[in-house]
Amino acid sequence: MAGRWGENAGRALALFAAISVFGALNGWILVTGELTSAMAKDGLFPSFLARRSRRGPPVNALVVSSGLLTGVVLLNYSETLIGLFNFVALLSTTSILFMYLAVSLAALKLNWQGAVSRPAAHGVVGALATAYSLWTIYGAGLKPLVWGLVLLAAGPPVYLMMQRAGVNRRAP
Repeated sequence: MAGRWGENAGRALALFAAISVFGALNGWILVTGELTSAMAKDGLFPSFLARRSRRGPPVNALVVSSGLLTGVVLLNYSETLIGLFNFVALLSTTSILFMYLAVSLAALKLNWQGAVSRPAAHGVVGALATAYSLWTIYGAGLKPLVWGLVLLAAGPPVYLMMQRAGVNRRAP
């Protein structure tokens, strides 16, 4: 890039990339806090995570979710910065793909049971979505797969704890 546009163009591109990364990071942190707070409000997480500060943000949810993410980063501190970024990106993608896989398998089951209006189209879409999910999970590699399964396995105990505690109502 330096030959045709000059070094300043490279610096400008790096600046815009940094601004984009920090903006995306800020957005993800806020979304994670809101999601955690909403789940607590629905009784799926402890109610203290639903509380908001006087100014409105769910501070407890932000602190807990950011703390958990920091823990994941610290457990992988031996990675290079690029390696850590790749790991977090693959982990988040793999975690979502487990849900995507479950939904595509449910679509295939509904199709098999005859509960859909256009079985041929639903069958093709369900099969393609299942194949895509499995292929992408496989392509992510072993480390994100194992971490994704660990995160997935952490959900049911929290849910069962909340149910045993009798928290099945919405928090204020």
